[in-house]
Amino acid sequence: MKRVASQIISPVPVQIRRKLDAQTQWGELDKEAVSEPVYSSPITILAQVKWLDKERLRAELYGLNPEARGYLVADRMEVKRKGGIKIGDLISKIGDEAVRLYVIDITESIGANDSIVRISFADRRPS
Repeated sequence: MKRVASQIISPVPVQIRRKLDAQTQWGELDKEAVSEPVYSSPITILAQVKWLDKERLRAELYGLNPEARGYLVADRMEVKRKGGIKIGDLISKIGDEAVRLYVIDITESIGANDSIVRISFADRRPS
């Protein structure tokens, strides 16, 4: 069995597809994508999934992007071994459920929990 950071509760497999900027067509003047982004084959990590409702997000969570639908808590070293994750990457599957969510923020924990990373996601692609 793979080692999972002890701070991760009930991890599930999550498939993430990296955005391939070099293969996406970009506008000359505004540097905005003029085609749908191109994504890699999926990588799979184990992560705890936390879904947020908007009222609870506004009321009690500090430091999360207000557009977030939720976040993943994953082992920082596993993410690094799999090649890393960046803003704009596509989350295509959580557990057995196909989804289309986008990474909007990545926060590495420091201090006692320095072995985990929080990956916030939304259902709209970041600009």
